[in-house]
Amino acid sequence: MENPYAKVSCTFVFFALLLLILTPLTVSAEEPGAVERILVIYPFAEIGDWGLEFNEGFYSEVNSYSSFKNSIYFHFLQIDISVNDQDGRNLRELENLAESYKLDFVVSLLPPVNNFLINYGEALFPGIPKILVAAVDSQVEQIENKDAYYYLKSGSTAAITETISDIKRMLPDIEHLYVHSGIGIADLPYLAIFKEHVTKYFDEELIDYWVGEPMNEILNRISRVPPNSAIMMLTSNSDKNGDTYTISDFFPLYSERAAAPVFSFYDNEFGMGVIGGTMTSADSYGRHTARIIDKIVGGNKELVIEEVDTSKKMYDWRQLQRWGIELKNVPGNAEIMFVEETFWMKYKEIVLITAIIVLLQTITIIFLVNQVRRRKILHYELENKHLQISQSLKEKEILLREVHHRVKNNLSLVISFLSLQSDVVNNEELLEVLGKLQNRIYAMSLVHEQLYKDNKIEQIDIKEYLRELCDSVIYSYHDKSELSVTYDLQVEEQNLTMDLMIPIGLVFNELVTNSIKHAFDGITDPSISIRGRKDTNRYIFEYRDNGVGFSGKSASKENDSLGMLIISTLMIQIEGDYKVDGSDGLRVSFSVPLLSN
Repeated sequence: MENPYAKVSCTFVFFALLLLILTPLTVSAEEPGAVERILVIYPFAEIGDWGLEFNEGFYSEVNSYSSFKNSIYFHFLQIDISVNDQDGRNLRELENLAESYKLDFVVSLLPPVNNFLINYGEALFPGIPKILVAAVDSQVEQIENKDAYYYLKSGSTAAITETISDIKRMLPDIEHLYVHSGIGIADLPYLAIFKEHVTKYFDEELIDYWVGEPMNEILNRISRVPPNSAIMMLTSNSDKNGDTYTISDFFPLYSERAAAPVFSFYDNEFGMGVIGGTMTSADSYGRHTARIIDKIVGGNKELVIEEVDTSKKMYDWRQLQRWGIELKNVPGNAEIMFVEETFWMKYKEIVLITAIIVLLQTITIIFLVNQVRRRKILHYELENKHLQISQSLKEKEILLREVHHRVKNNLSLVISFLSLQSDVVNNEELLEVLGKLQNRIYAMSLVHEQLYKDNKIEQIDIKEYLRELCDSVIYSYHDKSELSVTYDLQVEEQNLTMDLMIPIGLVFNELVTNSIKHAFDGITDPSISIRGRKDTNRYIFEYRDNGVGFSGKSASKENDSLGMLIISTLMIQIEGDYKVDGSDGLRVSFSVPLLSN
């Protein structure tokens, strides 16, 4: 294959050579100090579409920089370029060019010319900045100690690796991968890159290599590949018989005969039947080359070693349809090209805009008509609704107060039943359980009693509630304890909802009960302290007693007592958090969220 970068463009070659001849006539008219002569050396006399795309990107970027004058000279090396240049033809041609023109920059394009410039560049162009475009790792190593050499690193390794990964992703059931490569000087490096990375994604036994096979043999093979297989097309400039090829010679027929999807990594084949891949972009190479030259002109030579991404994922929608590959399997950052436009795709913007305009006009007209009609009846409806709501609210308040009263009475009845039951029970442990149960029910009953007594629908005064709760719990144990327990209540006034107040009441019931029963053994002056304050959107409580703490007999957080289990469960219910400290008496701190009214 003569050139992996597409068919010759005779028109472009003629234009470039004509530019080479005519440009010196206008040099005197240019401003001094800007870049005037750039020699771009291509690997083939017939640069093809790949070279045209490089030039387009290069010129587009050049035109944005004031350092360029666009008087750029092109030179095309012959097709038989080699590193050694045994007959010296390329050397003589470039020597004559170097003598005829004072060059500002020399650019070599692609690995074959890069090798040539590494070997002969300093002799031919001493002191002139030389830029290797698409340089491979071995070439980068060779110029590390050379002055006036710069490079734009090849993106082929990443492109090949990502294409292999995409094949595995897009064809998860693939059973075989066929790899087609030539044996020319521009073919074998890419084959080596492929072999180095393919085993990360495919087992070796799934891969067949067609290296240097004649094109008629390749065409026969690709038509006979089995189902659930894919073909990876590397560069194929020449075969083992010494025959050379261009893409235009065989690729349309190649794609037509292929019995499996064909992937590739360079974009000059894209659109000719290849399904796609991560394509190295000639346009991107051209743009980055122009940027390197501009940096050198600006004196920023330390920034001109470029390792930028010069590739992009591209897939042909037509080929995806041909091989039944769903778009969801295509990498998300890929560019889908050649999508067949339906009527909707072509005109959806116009249709949508028209529909939106008509819809907005219709809505506006309907709104205006209804607005006039509705305004006439709104006032009347609002007056009636206000009257109905006021009357309904009064009824609901009466009903709700009656509900609280009945609930309080029912809970009191339950307490009375438990008290009667206690009178006939002789088991001390059971009596204790019944006593605790009465106190817990009373804590709930007290909420409903306050709501009824204070003529309140929902809000309860926390201070008044805790005072009555403490009085009741302490009194209930008065006859059973030889000590008189006192309490100090310092709580900021705050109204809480019933849903929050009942769990808080149960928590304090457990704490006070726990202190009276377990905390004051050997304490001569037992006391309980309760503090409460509001802090932004939470209410913080602190409960303390001067009892024995955890060192004696107590129901601590560490003990799996029912009381502490109830407290823990209630904290979770009301989204509260708490801490227990038993080092100096019992100290329990907890906070609960305050809901905005």
